[in-house]
Amino acid sequence: MRKETKEIIKLTANQLLYALFDIPAVTLYTFDVRGYYRASLREYFSEESFERANFSHNISRLKRLGLINIYLEGNERYVELTPKGFEKITWEKFNQLKVERPEKWDGLFRIVMFDIPQEKSDLRDLLRRKLLKIGFRLIQKSVFAYPFECKKEIEQISYHFSVSRYLKYMIAEIIEGEDEIISSFIDSGVLVLADLDRK
Repeated sequence: MRKETKEIIKLTANQLLYALFDIPAVTLYTFDVRGYYRASLREYFSEESFERANFSHNISRLKRLGLINIYLEGNERYVELTPKGFEKITWEKFNQLKVERPEKWDGLFRIVMFDIPQEKSDLRDLLRRKLLKIGFRLIQKSVFAYPFECKKEIEQISYHFSVSRYLKYMIAEIIEGEDEIISSFIDSGVLVLADLDRK
């Protein structure tokens, strides 16, 4: 969670928010987060080479924006993440969501299919754009493929857009026209030629 001091000095107020609180890359929840995400300011203020004024200014800015609360407990000064701050962090992490690449491709395709009603077409479009952004390839209308394990990420995406009941996740060993699909993954850098060596 803690960044090196010389890195923290350069952080913007929003980046500092992410440095102070290590929030898992999850989608938004509606529970009250107050009291759950807290950080002591003592270690940040104790660094000799630390630009305390700049840090204090950014902390004050985060408080003005309603992203954190500041309070004292004994001799310790704490910052506490507000629900608004939690929302900001989780939305940002969702926007940066990506699939962890394994050392080598296992030769299987991860297929995402969905049938979202027309009245939810805005969600359908958001889902399509998100899948394309993280590297999926459209192989048929509302059917996307990806070479690496990504069930956890798909669950996060489907929960975020509230489309879980319209979406199916499958694993396939063979896809018709897979040579073209594999080539597109190589062209985009998702796969590399070494991935095709199954030995």
